[in-house]
Amino acid sequence: MDTNDIHLKINMKSLFVLGAFRFRFKCWLTDIAYRTYSYFIRTYFVTFIICEYIELITMPDKRLLSIVEILAVSLIYSTAAWRLKVYNSKSFNKLIRQLREVEHDIFSVNNTDLLKIYNEHVRTNSRICTGFMWIGVLTVIPYYIHPILQEASANEATYMNVTHNNITKLLKIRPLPLSSWFPYNRYEYYYYSYAYHIVAAAIGASMVVLTDLLFVSIMIFLIGQLKTLQYHFKNAKKIAMVLKLNIGTTYNNSLNYTIKYGIRMHQFIIRYVEDLDKSMSRLMLVDFAVASLQMATLGLQMIVVKRYIFKQFFRLSNILRRPLLSLT
Repeated sequence: MDTNDIHLKINMKSLFVLGAFRFRFKCWLTDIAYRTYSYFIRTYFVTFIICEYIELITMPDKRLLSIVEILAVSLIYSTAAWRLKVYNSKSFNKLIRQLREVEHDIFSVNNTDLLKIYNEHVRTNSRICTGFMWIGVLTVIPYYIHPILQEASANEATYMNVTHNNITKLLKIRPLPLSSWFPYNRYEYYYYSYAYHIVAAAIGASMVVLTDLLFVSIMIFLIGQLKTLQYHFKNAKKIAMVLKLNIGTTYNNSLNYTIKYGIRMHQFIIRYVEDLDKSMSRLMLVDFAVASLQMATLGLQMIVVKRYIFKQFFRLSNILRRPLLSLT
């Protein structure tokens, strides 16, 4: 197994499939193909967010619940798009490289205790990532099926007249998974609109979950480094004795080197947290504000219109992800 991606193995593979990161390939043809795929996914995602805001501005019936329904999705998608931009920055890529370097150093040292500590946090990260990915899958399903159930439970159908080239058509008004603007009549090409929303919901939910999990994985890595540092100072004498036997130096020199190494490790953790804070502080503030706003919109929808409860599972899970992830 390549030690360069053990802790972030699930994160990087998932982001690779999603096309969220600018991965590079040695083969120029593969590199161009992946860049094209990644550009398409990100453009699709950003375009959908823009269409949501256009719908918010141009919709004729500006009811409070309609506005809330659009904002509940568009704001969290906008935050995910911002996270994606931060993750593709040079400063954040530097953090990923540093993580991989530390990971390589840990596996290059034959210390079973350190490997045990590190592998424990790798397993924790894998469980959290896998669990929240499944939650992401389950919570987006209601958006796919609620229009079908809503249409089936309607007492009577609603129609609208559309005139094009002096030809009037009677179109059935049917619900869609999400709310967004279309450059054409969404009811005339209903199944195309439905498919567009299905893809948008899949990409959007994936962006939200995977970009969230990458930050959480880095925090778990830092927790593991703190425990490694604790082990290092707690067992400094034992490590110094092993070092003395391996390199044939005096015990005092070995102990001095061991303590200095622990100090450098502590300084690295401090710098890493500071760099992470510089990259993510504004984003985290906005993310917290969006989560608070979502809680308010969710409460409003569940109180005013009870039929919306079926759709709120997705939004509720995104709100609860903050306290749930903080438990890690």
